[in-house]
Amino acid sequence: MSVLNITITKAKAVMPIETNDLPEAMYEEALILGLKAILNRGTTKITKEAYPNEDELKAAALKVAEKQKKDLMDGKIRRTGAKAQKVSGALMTEARRLARALVKDELKRQGIRATYVEASEITKAANAYIAVDPSILEKAQANLDAREEMKSSAVDISKIVSATMVSEKKKKKVEAEKAKAKEKLAVFQERIVPAKGEVRPN
Repeated sequence: MSVLNITITKAKAVMPIETNDLPEAMYEEALILGLKAILNRGTTKITKEAYPNEDELKAAALKVAEKQKKDLMDGKIRRTGAKAQKVSGALMTEARRLARALVKDELKRQGIRATYVEASEITKAANAYIAVDPSILEKAQANLDAREEMKSSAVDISKIVSATMVSEKKKKKVEAEKAKAKEKLAVFQERIVPAKGEVRPN
């Protein structure tokens, strides 16, 4: 995943954009606009005054664009404004977890039950929160670092976590629910799927 911090010139601020969240058509549009700006760099000096002949002007502009294209492919284009911040999957997962918790807290504050809201809507709101407040990534990274420190501590967690934690009551309840769901599915399939060799009227 990659977060791009895009400069909003007049606001003298940056706006983070997570590229993976962009719809494909919008990603292509952004790419076209970006490439157009890059390939046209340096062509402002190619004017009608400097090149009165239109064919010569076009040729000169194309020559500059071709050099820009070569530099682009060679990775030599000067970077400006937007800096890419590589965000690992683990970091984004933790940031989303934190953001989702904040979204649920706000829903509760507004008297809205989170269980009434689609999970996809909560995730969408969490992504929007991360976009406007990237500092949550720092909190997420701190959590991941703390987790790693705990893993490397002298305490062997395998001596604390064991099969003795399994609740037979909970296990029976889960197994009963699974069996009930399986039974319902079997009844449903029996109603709509004909037995082998059986022909049911339409």
